[in-house]
Amino acid sequence: MKFSKKTYLTGALSLALSFSLIAPFAAFAAPTPDKKDAQVSVDKKAPTAPTNIYAYATTYQSVSLIWDKSTDNVDVTAYDVYADGKLVGSSTLNEYGMAMTNFTAKGLKPNTMYSFKVVAKDAAGNRSNERAQVNIRTNVLGKVFNVKDFGAVGDGVTKDTAAIQAAIDAASASPNSLVIIPAGTYYSAPLNLKSNMTFEIQKGATLLGSRDVSDYPVIQDRWEGTTFHSYQSLLQSQGVKNLKVIGEGTVDGNAGPIKAMPNNGTDEFGYPYKKVNLDGTYDYNNGTYDPNSGGKTTVYFNMGLWWDNPKATDPATQIARPRLIQFKDSNNILLQGLKITNSPSWTIHPLYSNNVVIDSVNVQNPASPVDAPNTDGVDPDSVDGLKIFGSTFDVGDDAIAIKSGKDAEGRQIARPSQNIEIRNNIMKHGHGGVTIGSEMSGDVRNVVARDDIFDGTDIGIRMKTLRGRGGTIENLTFDNIIMKDIGGDVFNINSNYTSNGVPLPFTGVIDETTPHIKNITIQNITCEGAKEASFFQGLFESPVDGLVLKNVTVHADKPLYFQYVKNIKMENVKINDGDMFQDGSIYQNLKVDGISLPDTDWK
Repeated sequence: MKFSKKTYLTGALSLALSFSLIAPFAAFAAPTPDKKDAQVSVDKKAPTAPTNIYAYATTYQSVSLIWDKSTDNVDVTAYDVYADGKLVGSSTLNEYGMAMTNFTAKGLKPNTMYSFKVVAKDAAGNRSNERAQVNIRTNVLGKVFNVKDFGAVGDGVTKDTAAIQAAIDAASASPNSLVIIPAGTYYSAPLNLKSNMTFEIQKGATLLGSRDVSDYPVIQDRWEGTTFHSYQSLLQSQGVKNLKVIGEGTVDGNAGPIKAMPNNGTDEFGYPYKKVNLDGTYDYNNGTYDPNSGGKTTVYFNMGLWWDNPKATDPATQIARPRLIQFKDSNNILLQGLKITNSPSWTIHPLYSNNVVIDSVNVQNPASPVDAPNTDGVDPDSVDGLKIFGSTFDVGDDAIAIKSGKDAEGRQIARPSQNIEIRNNIMKHGHGGVTIGSEMSGDVRNVVARDDIFDGTDIGIRMKTLRGRGGTIENLTFDNIIMKDIGGDVFNINSNYTSNGVPLPFTGVIDETTPHIKNITIQNITCEGAKEASFFQGLFESPVDGLVLKNVTVHADKPLYFQYVKNIKMENVKINDGDMFQDGSIYQNLKVDGISLPDTDWK
């Protein structure tokens, strides 16, 4: 369907949250303008000030801040952060030309009150005349437990499990305790974290997962929405509260890394190497792949302990691969700063937990030249109150996949994933940037994703379900997201998803098995390069109900496709410079820039 080209107004670049989120480990204060700060120049050309600053995570030596950007953010090249009047750092332009609106001030003193201010700055050095301000106290530091004092070696070969666990157990008896893993490589079986402590993997330290499957206890768990036996995670919390897992080191699941072999053969676990025919060359010496170098290469890959195993689908006969980090039945959790890599399956799995913050982590699971299977970045699973801020995901599956249980069991447990905020993240590769479902029988609601970047994901924003699943996805907002080089759909809603279940036949009856998707807002989105602008497919008996598209610009091979979507408002939407809809789109009550369009046949 063609629309004439027109001039569009620029819309607002942010949306106030329509629900309240509680940040663990943070004291809140109203933003206060201060016009007397001598460090801020007075210049009529200065950018406007950032607003709505708050501290969303604190530790004994750091405070993480986030704020709303200046209204003229296009001219802002940095946000300078001051603590008690002293410049402590800046959030500068990243590789995408954006100054992100979060910052972690480090090297602070424990149990100390700090006054933070954030000032916007443009390329000419002009600074905002007002600024956002908040006062926050760092955490108390209790007794420190160094794992080396308990016998940990850190040579990458000696199994350090007992020593690290002994340090954790000792710290659990001391309030506000700190367990530190200093520089070195600590080969370990799964560890059980405890309440009221900080577990810090310091710079230069790596916690390396064991490659001995007998080291992994089998626990009752949830896998893809169903109660399932699985191997325990390398880092596991069960029923804990007030736990922080932080540091500048690495958690390496040791599931890979994928190792290339020049010849056919079997690995140390008896699995045959995976044969892959590549367009391009593979450098065995450096372990790098260049798809643009020309020619072809046949490479055999050693997929490690876990990635050769097929995904578990039968809870009666199979044991699921472990997640790398799991917080189960836990409250007030912070995961911050770490590089997290080579996960056996899902990387970070908050399950049945409340008030979780995932801050500034870097998750890397190989996506090319072959995928690390099922290695999602974060899988919030029946979680209430979650923030994912300032993180980078380069993974072999979805970057963030929100879930709440599958089919009858999920509806019976009835624990929704809700009150989730996803901000200032970069998704590189992966199957989806932000995905909801398909295991959503316990409901998913009140989700905001804003100020994020999707670079090369297969799909941008995705919701998936099917007849028989039941549950409701509702009140989702996607705001101010930049996308580029999307392999498939920019926006995808699929109510006939068949990769994790078999849809029930249409009976014409709406009951507890009928899924619902409603109240979805997508605004201030740009995408340059995709296969399809959208594939929105509801059900005849349960259409997608309530869709807002505002200030959206997409260039894709195919325009929008709607099937069983109703109550739609589109404002300032530019798809392929005028080619708006694919033929065969089915919708009701559609308004484009305030003009109602005729309904299509509801077949």
